[in-house]
Amino acid sequence: MKTSSIILFLSFAVIAAFGLSCANSAFRNLEYEDVSIHDWIQASVKKKNGQRVIWFQVFDHLDDASIKESYLTSTDTFGKYPAKIYENKWVWILVNDRIEIRLIADDDEDDYQNTDRLKEFLRAFDLAGMEKITGPKVAAGDLEAYIPRLNSK
Repeated sequence: MKTSSIILFLSFAVIAAFGLSCANSAFRNLEYEDVSIHDWIQASVKKKNGQRVIWFQVFDHLDDASIKESYLTSTDTFGKYPAKIYENKWVWILVNDRIEIRLIADDDEDDYQNTDRLKEFLRAFDLAGMEKITGPKVAAGDLEAYIPRLNSK
């Protein structure tokens, strides 16, 4: 019984490692450009050939009840998160009733003018980590820890 449990555990570990490897390879040709830190963080994501495909912003809206209220009226969701989705253009979500991610496709890049592609990139954010955020407003520079790791960075 113990041997089969170990084999089962190792099998799940290999499958999980393969899944993470595949997720990283999906963004192998992307890199960040123009990362800006204000009261929020924003960045452009571009292909290695220089073509911007996405840009995004991440905010901590701890004391802004109007943001939370605006998501309450939305019928869109992204998994368990309330969302605002403009098909094939942008996907915005609210995590933990305070962290907002706005992901926008570039108008000149057809590959990412696709809601499913945008959602794929959105899944690469550390949403589980964002759910654990409590306490005072997170400094914009600290939000960088939750953005996707691209193979170039």
